[in-house]
Amino acid sequence: MALVPVSTVFEIVFAVFAWILIERPYALSKIVGVGTWTFVMNLIFLPQQFYTDSGGSLALTTIAFPSTINGFVVFGLVIVWIYMIYNTYAFVSDKEEW
Repeated sequence: MALVPVSTVFEIVFAVFAWILIERPYALSKIVGVGTWTFVMNLIFLPQQFYTDSGGSLALTTIAFPSTINGFVVFGLVIVWIYMIYNTYAFVSDKEEW
């Protein structure tokens, strides 16, 4: 039985941290938020790591998602990434946001 999804926790933490940084009203935090979101897109392709209790001892099990599911998820992440880049550009150049 899988106990704790280790890599999913890091993906969620990076995604929330990137979104918080991109919404702050400072140019540097927006740029760092876009860079952090790039880490989220890279972590999605890695196999998921789970702690399991097989036979009474803890072990680390790897589960990989199919490439079609990863493709759709990364496509959505790239759309959000483009929005974040435009949001940063609009803030730095004092343009109107969408």
